[in-house]
Amino acid sequence: MLKAIKKKRIVPYSSYQMFDLVDNIEQYSSFLPWCRKSHIHKRTDKEVEASLIVGFRGIDKTFSTRNTLERPREIKIQLIDGPFRSLNGLWSFSDINKRESEIQLNLQFEILISPLSHIFESFFEQIVNSQISAFEDRAKDLYSKTLKEMD
Repeated sequence: MLKAIKKKRIVPYSSYQMFDLVDNIEQYSSFLPWCRKSHIHKRTDKEVEASLIVGFRGIDKTFSTRNTLERPREIKIQLIDGPFRSLNGLWSFSDINKRESEIQLNLQFEILISPLSHIFESFFEQIVNSQISAFEDRAKDLYSKTLKEMD
């Protein structure tokens, strides 16, 4: 069954800052608790192909995506390989003013049927539901000093 999740947040950071955080796949394992490892297979100015190993309760799953980049407006996510029948998503970033932007994540996915698919589906929903908060926390860690200096 196809699942759809939409998350939206207004953050005190620019669309460029938030885009760059989401696009910095190499750093995911340092701040996303469920990300065991990330690997970039190919990167250009407009596209990145990467794999993530995600883990939960001793179950690790690997999936690969092709992300189409339109800096700083959006990142389109398309499944290449993994434990999904389908996975498509869109991160969008829009400035509200010089110090705030709106970030939005729209994701549609369907897990392949397997003996552990119901566990992975529940885990993946938790990942998606926590993603914007995790990136917001990361932005706070990286950019809060910059914000204080601007005041």
